[in-house]
Amino acid sequence: EAVEAAWARIATNLADCITDPADIAPLRQTILQLAMRGRLVPQDPKDEPASEVQSRDTDLSGSQSPFDIPAGWTWGSLVNAAEEIVDCPHSTPKWTESGKICVKTTEMNARYLDIAKSKFVSEATFQERIRRLKPQHNDILYCREGQVGKACRVPPNTELCLGQRMMLIRPAKWVLPEFLEYVLDSPYQAERVRSRITGMTAPRVNVKMVKDYWVPVPPLPEQRRIVAKMGELLAICDELEQRLTEVKTHQSAFAAAAVHHLDLAQESQPV
Repeated sequence: EAVEAAWARIATNLADCITDPADIAPLRQTILQLAMRGRLVPQDPKDEPASEVQSRDTDLSGSQSPFDIPAGWTWGSLVNAAEEIVDCPHSTPKWTESGKICVKTTEMNARYLDIAKSKFVSEATFQERIRRLKPQHNDILYCREGQVGKACRVPPNTELCLGQRMMLIRPAKWVLPEFLEYVLDSPYQAERVRSRITGMTAPRVNVKMVKDYWVPVPPLPEQRRIVAKMGELLAICDELEQRLTEVKTHQSAFAAAAVHHLDLAQESQPV
């Protein structure tokens, strides 16, 4: 409750606390970190513990967890928190002028897939590339080479296949896709990924490493509360970042105009 009240005060006075758009990114990371440690929303003792729900289907026990989590939460590897995890086809797509969308890692952003300028493949190539698993809404695309660690969900009403250097993760029924997306994008996960990256010119992690990622799993009702609060706080961050960026742009334009006028005034002075 104390953390909830503190965040309410911060959210109310955020514009007074932060004046530089560059400070928004660290704030987002702090919010994610608190969420992953169970400190963003209050726990409800009436929620069914995550371990009891998951034990009906699989064993999520592990040997060494990254940090302490609240009672009712449990740790599990990503392979246990997912229904399916598949790697992309190990071949270069044959591009066409039109057809089916084939996703590239450059279109992947943290929690957002930008398909505005997508490239296409033929129906035959599409069918070949979805042979292992056809991506569906709320599956998670995960970049395992290059921009390692970027994760975003497949948007609704979008038919696509995987390009190269990425994986497809379908969350288990006890893990909300939005929550798992936050886990994969969280600071603690990013730090663990950095410690496992191989390759100098082309940073990458292999499929087994990804499947072994540790995932903190709260009770499902708490996941819903976390996702709702995250949406609320990140929306505030986005709005403030846009406002601060606009202010900074106007300040830069004003400063440039002022310098220009001073230069003109100096030039007009008699020698």
